[in-house]
Amino acid sequence: YVGSEEMSLMHTYPAFTEIFNLGFSDVRVKSYMLEDPEAKELNNFKRVFGVSADAYFRAGTYNLSSAGTQFMDLILGFMSKYPGIKLEIAVHTDNQGSAYTNQVLSQRRAEAMVSYLIINGIERSKLIAKGFGGTKPIASNILEADRKLNRRVSFTIVK
Repeated sequence: YVGSEEMSLMHTYPAFTEIFNLGFSDVRVKSYMLEDPEAKELNNFKRVFGVSADAYFRAGTYNLSSAGTQFMDLILGFMSKYPGIKLEIAVHTDNQGSAYTNQVLSQRRAEAMVSYLIINGIERSKLIAKGFGGTKPIASNILEADRKLNRRVSFTIVK
């Protein structure tokens, strides 16, 4: 859970309570401030535009939607602004369908995002595509709203 600089620790209380109530009695809130300008900017992109794979891909495919290409254009500008970074693009699914199908779909989606950046001038060596399928859920997968949270894209700066 990442909060912005202007958020107080009290903003983390709902997440803390939910995790605690799920039986994780040793949960702790740890304050961490993003220091690197690259990390701050990437976090702002995620906050403003979200990380929902549903928004970035056409349903059930690995084809970028118009919102997906617009977001990738922002990432393209970000990569051009910070040419020294390496970026991992990871795509996740919910647990609906077979694990194999979800793994393949998520990997192809990650590769589609990486391909978009390469076609537009970013060096392949600066990009990592990872598909995790449904292996790293952040919500329960019981309700559709929870499954939607699990269908996400994550961007990580690799040093």
